[in-house]
Amino acid sequence: MRRTTTLTVFLVLIAATTAFTADIPDRPEKLKFPELTFDVPDADALRFELQDGTPVYAKQDKQFPLVTITVYFHGGRYLVPAGKEGLTAITGAAWRSGGAGERTAQELDEELDFLAANLGTNISDVYGSASLNVLSKDLEEAMAIFMDVLTAPRFQQDRFDKAKENVLQAMKQRNDDTADIEAREWNRLIFGDDFWQNRLATKASVDAITTTDSDGDMVSDAWELTQVGNAGLGTGTVNVDLMNIGKTTDSDGDGKGGQEEFLADTDPFDPLDS
Repeated sequence: MRRTTTLTVFLVLIAATTAFTADIPDRPEKLKFPELTFDVPDADALRFELQDGTPVYAKQDKQFPLVTITVYFHGGRYLVPAGKEGLTAITGAAWRSGGAGERTAQELDEELDFLAANLGTNISDVYGSASLNVLSKDLEEAMAIFMDVLTAPRFQQDRFDKAKENVLQAMKQRNDDTADIEAREWNRLIFGDDFWQNRLATKASVDAITTTDSDGDMVSDAWELTQVGNAGLGTGTVNVDLMNIGKTTDSDGDGKGGQEEFLADTDPFDPLDS
């Protein structure tokens, strides 16, 4: 009886497999696919402006009870002064990992984990970004944390040092892939050695990066890149001169430049916090 059952199952499987393979064309060009339809969203319909002129694009998606927010700002590696190569990578990492507002790095991690929220920061060649993904029911609490990360990062020293260590480790793998070497040398031939994109981080430049001030304006380099450099959050305009923005940019229109805000430990985007 067992042999008969086994044989029957085996024959059924063979029949099913034969029927399935019969539907597969013998040539790739005979494959047929349903027509792909994609409606390009109307960007104008999704766009609005905040009171300060900052543009916002919002799209509702009811598939999941999640909210995703991404803030972009002008800034990046092209602003980094000579001798500070690696600053954007280190700042982008320590910005998120180094605590914010009244929260230490560990407290920030714990609160985000408790909310099951994903919060990330990044600074690339010509722009920076910060993003938040959280359950809609926790949006208010998560937004308070998000704004602290945007406007009051702490750059806790141990996390800042860890970010520097990671950059140094990545440098050791720079020549592991020949494609990376070819792309790097091609850029060097096209743009020249002095072009900002060809100024690579070295151990000396990474060691020279601290949470202190390199351009003599009494404002830390990391704070300049993440706070005054994203002045579009406060005014809709951006000053991209890293050597001067710390002193001159008044992001919230309260009459105080970045230097005053930094030294007073006030929010550069809140005119009431002065």
